[in-house]
Amino acid sequence: MQDQWKTSKRLTLTLGLRFDHMGNWFPSSGPGLAVWDASTYDNTADAGAWTGLTWHARDSKIPMSGFPSRAFFYEPRFGVAYDLFGNGKTVLRGGAGVYRYQLSFNSVSGDAFNDPLNMPTLVTTWGCCVGWQNFNNYNPSLGTPGLGSGPYGILQKGDSRTPYTWTYNFTISQRLPWRSVAEIQYSGNQSHDLMLHGPLSNIDLIPQGAFFKPDPKTGQINDPASPSFPVNDYYPLGNYTGITLVGHGSYSYYNAMILTWQKVTGRVLFTTNYAFSKVLGIRDDQSDNGPSAGTTVYPYALAPNYGVLAWDRTHIFNAAYVVNLPGPVHGNKLLGGAVNGWILSGITQMQSGVPLQPNTGGTLNVQWPGNFNNQQYLGTNAVNIVPKLTCDPRSGLSQGQYFNPSCFAPPTGGANGDFVWPYIHGPAFFNSDLAIYKDFKFKEHQKIEFRFSAFNFLNHPLPQLGVGPDLRLSFIGPNDTLARTNQNTATTGKPLFDSPSVRRVVELAVKYNF
Repeated sequence: MQDQWKTSKRLTLTLGLRFDHMGNWFPSSGPGLAVWDASTYDNTADAGAWTGLTWHARDSKIPMSGFPSRAFFYEPRFGVAYDLFGNGKTVLRGGAGVYRYQLSFNSVSGDAFNDPLNMPTLVTTWGCCVGWQNFNNYNPSLGTPGLGSGPYGILQKGDSRTPYTWTYNFTISQRLPWRSVAEIQYSGNQSHDLMLHGPLSNIDLIPQGAFFKPDPKTGQINDPASPSFPVNDYYPLGNYTGITLVGHGSYSYYNAMILTWQKVTGRVLFTTNYAFSKVLGIRDDQSDNGPSAGTTVYPYALAPNYGVLAWDRTHIFNAAYVVNLPGPVHGNKLLGGAVNGWILSGITQMQSGVPLQPNTGGTLNVQWPGNFNNQQYLGTNAVNIVPKLTCDPRSGLSQGQYFNPSCFAPPTGGANGDFVWPYIHGPAFFNSDLAIYKDFKFKEHQKIEFRFSAFNFLNHPLPQLGVGPDLRLSFIGPNDTLARTNQNTATTGKPLFDSPSVRRVVELAVKYNF
């Protein structure tokens, strides 16, 4: 429900409240989907199968979907518009609202738009790799609960949360000369209860340094370098090799200043906008292949993974324009028909480069020697080794250089490196398209349009990192030894190639309309 009140000639209020019921995926028959209940877990060797798990057939209080569904979520909306001086030239506007969305179980934090209609997949492992099935394989006649495959996990008992986003903005609009309007806007949003992914939701992680301590089952000190090292003995939940829960708890924030200037009447029309923004949130590792594969995020807590997200663009500028060219020919109908009435239009885009760390797996594709691995150096398989920063990789750069490779080094003293680096921008994006066209009318409701277009008409090359080994840090020295400096000479912090996909394209088109 929503209503609008014009409380005075200068003030208008808009208030609304939406009620949403969002059900969860559920099987139509069978024992139901499994949930994790830590209070029922038995860590002894003679524990029964699926200890710690329960489902509808075992406990009727657990819904078939595993996740309980709330009757309603409340989503308020607020809006205000105020004519500052009462002449319609300066207007203040603002608003806020909350929006909820249901993610499927194969969604990750921040991925709210592509996955809601996908078939969900769920996972747990029993012993080593038993129970690898998903909803497509769900077979009620087996009598086992709905489990799954992949790095996404079983359900967390009692988790009835749903991801939501608060979005808000405040705008000052000012009418300017030439019948144009300028606006300055603050726009922001914050998302909470996003789905946790992979190792960030694993409750059965082997602590760092555990492999250097006595075996929890035998009491012996084992050599982590041994091929027969008993990794499974060290899992806190001894009857599993990783329990990854489908649950909520991730978050992200967006804040932006947006400037707009537009003119929509007259011979010359244009709209321009500039955004200065930042997207921050919890980085997860979407490339992880399971609870034991290691990860480039810090899996033991959320906060150390908070940083700039992969899709952030600090500066974005766009301009679009249409110019109705003057008609210089008068008195000659034939020549005027060919020369007069042409229209020139164009679009120009500029964006600052993407953040390198979240777009390169968090490590610039680092390579370590075989004897310098997480199991032997960190004493765990739960987290990968990441480089340590010895200086700010953004400082002292030469022309065309985007980062300083000499600022990265192996960690020392048994500690790991830095999981969140300073914001390192990649190459910026620039493109400008131009077109000129005219309609020739020769009969009622019939015309021919001639159009000449040039995409990237300046033929501006765009350097691109990652095409070759320019984003590869290698700390492999002679004879597979650890080197304290980067050994890949191709990694200079400069792109090796320009993008082949950005080139000038010229088109001549003739279109007949009838």
